[in-house]
Amino acid sequence: AVLAMGGQGAGGKPDFAQGGAPDGSKAEDGLKAVRDALAA
Repeated sequence: AVLAMGGQGAGGKPDFAQGGAPDGSKAEDGLKAVRDALAA
């Protein structure tokens, strides 16, 4: 999802990953990526 939103970095603990995206206008793309992953 972070990649779909233009993010480049991520981090966090192995059981709680985090990522950031500088372009909030692509939030819907990120949510679609999550929905697609959950539907698979």
